[in-house]
Amino acid sequence: MNDNYAERITLKDVAGHVYLSESYFSKIFREETGQTFNFYLNHIRIEKSKGMLLNRNLKISDVAIRVGFDDQSYFTKVFKRATGMLPNAYKESMGRRCG
Repeated sequence: MNDNYAERITLKDVAGHVYLSESYFSKIFREETGQTFNFYLNHIRIEKSKGMLLNRNLKISDVAIRVGFDDQSYFTKVFKRATGMLPNAYKESMGRRCG
């Protein structure tokens, strides 16, 4: 997941890849990580997006696509839930610190 976070990754596909049912894989995944599959994947994507948001040449929609979100509004919602701020506010505040 760390290497392929930008791809379309589904619980069904990963469970099938390791020859397990979705429900059993989901149960094992949560026991091992303490997180749901989607939460874990979105966390990776948000962490990767933080570095990309510092690039002034990338639009937020570009960052969303590069980290695996098909929809910028969903990316914004997940980013805000994870960080407590909107991507543009993060980009501005971190840009001031780095710039």
